[in-house]
Amino acid sequence: MLAFHARVASHPAGGIRAAGGSVAAAVCLSYGGYGWAAFFLVLAVLNLAGGYWYLTIARSARASGAPR
Repeated sequence: MLAFHARVASHPAGGIRAAGGSVAAAVCLSYGGYGWAAFFLVLAVLNLAGGYWYLTIARSARASGAPR
C-alpha cells in the first residue's frame, strides 16, 4: 500500500489541475467575471491544500513503518 501512496503522491496531476484553475481565473478576470475568477482560485487553493494534506499522510505512514 505504501508503494501506491508514493506513486500517487508523485503524480503531477494535482499541480496541473491547480494551474488549470489559475488559468481559468485569469481568463475570467480578463472578461470581468470576478465571481467566477474567485471560484476558480478557491478551487485551485483547495486542490493544493488537499495535495499537501495527502503528502503529509503518506509521509507520516512511511515514517511510522505502517504495514503495506
